[in-house]
Amino acid sequence: MGTDRIVTVLGATGVQGGAVVRHLSRQGGYSLRAVTRNPDGLSAKKLAELPHVTLFQGDMSTPATLKGAFTGAEAVFVITNFYDLVDNSLEEARQGCAMADLAQEVGVELFIWSAIPSALVRTGAKYASNPLVENKSVVTRYLAYKKVPHVVVYVGWYYDNFVNWKAITKVDDGSLVLEQALLDRDAPQGFSWVEKDLGPTVEAIVSQYRQRPEVLNHPVYSVARHDTIGNVIEEIEKQTGLEVRLKTPKTTGIKDLDELYGYENEYGVLTDVSLPDEWTTSLGVKFHTLEEFVKEIILPYVASL
Repeated sequence: MGTDRIVTVLGATGVQGGAVVRHLSRQGGYSLRAVTRNPDGLSAKKLAELPHVTLFQGDMSTPATLKGAFTGAEAVFVITNFYDLVDNSLEEARQGCAMADLAQEVGVELFIWSAIPSALVRTGAKYASNPLVENKSVVTRYLAYKKVPHVVVYVGWYYDNFVNWKAITKVDDGSLVLEQALLDRDAPQGFSWVEKDLGPTVEAIVSQYRQRPEVLNHPVYSVARHDTIGNVIEEIEKQTGLEVRLKTPKTTGIKDLDELYGYENEYGVLTDVSLPDEWTTSLGVKFHTLEEFVKEIILPYVASL
């Protein structure tokens, strides 16, 4: 354990952070600090059972609580969650900037930041500065401004959330309903199978940034392909033999999120990037397919309904 590389993962009980912890735990050679606000929660306890994982309690809104988790770490993986902070639209940006300051203070060598591109920039300021997007892009700019050694990782729409959000249900006639608010069936988006592909992406960065200095400050896209809800439905129908109907509620109940879906319908997520990204695959990352996701995740889920 003394020679293991110490990697601190914030948001460790979430989709992205959890995927990173689980993957690196399986690889060996890493000592993982999994940060959570609630170490007594079920998700945190499951992580604590993994090899080479130690839980740390902390809150990004109180940076002092995270100093122990950052001190001595070679790398940190940081993701913020706007939905935790919806009552203060700037707090997510403040959290990310504070984590950059803390990493710089204690001498972290590599800050891996999970971000979203600016909608203001992509649309020529057509869309208002939606904090769901702009907070993360502010932190991206702050990392460069403060000269923190970093890599920005972009992740697309989560295939995982069709199960995580229980978006697929079975109705009385045996057919399936996939519910997704506001998003057009044929609006293209960059899609990611986070559980399978984000961990290897982070590992590729950590394992190569010292030997390949160009890895630092170069964006990485942990995104498999451009896809649509319609394609997902067709693949589920193909593999299950069941009809799948799309249900599209007119609101999510969250104003910022409703606005974000309007932006995604018109501009898409990472539709201005060629996928899979050549730089990311040059690091040795191999992406899984929609077909594999449906076979491995959706089929057992549907069978359990």
